[in-house]
Amino acid sequence: MVRAVPGTLIQCDEAVMQIIRELDQSLQNKVVIEYLDEKNVFVKEEYVTLIQNRVAEILEDQTYRVNDEAQK
Repeated sequence: MVRAVPGTLIQCDEAVMQIIRELDQSLQNKVVIEYLDEKNVFVKEEYVTLIQNRVAEILEDQTYRVNDEAQK
């Protein structure tokens, strides 16, 4: 019997895909429904906001910012 699971398709680059994989592993594989290829993943829709927040947090931490005072 076929069982439908509501989800959301996320298209991303490899770096963001790695973040999603790590998040999925840390939550005992509850986030991802199916990895489609290296840039597309189908996730449970209740985790989309969590993924967005986590990706934004990690990318913010990884972003290099030039000190405004150094530019003067």
